[in-house]
Amino acid sequence: MGLKKGQCNNLSGRKIGSKNRNTNEMKTAFQNLLDTNISQMESDLKKLTPKDRINVLLKLADFILPKIQSTPAENLETDNEIIIRIVE
Repeated sequence: MGLKKGQCNNLSGRKIGSKNRNTNEMKTAFQNLLDTNISQMESDLKKLTPKDRINVLLKLADFILPKIQSTPAENLETDNEIIIRIVE
């Protein structure tokens, strides 16, 4: 009996695929915080050991760069030659 995927009984609700307003506001506030404190962050990073500096930069990258998902690869063997096809 239920509803099909993508359907709802609340016709005045949020449209499918629309962004959450609170999420957008938090992203904007966080970006503003970073923009206004960039020089302080640079000086703080310089005070860290190289190992700690790399760890901090890698953690910050999670907020800036999109995650790369692993892609299954097909192995096709032909006459001792292995062909790897990466599907995107």
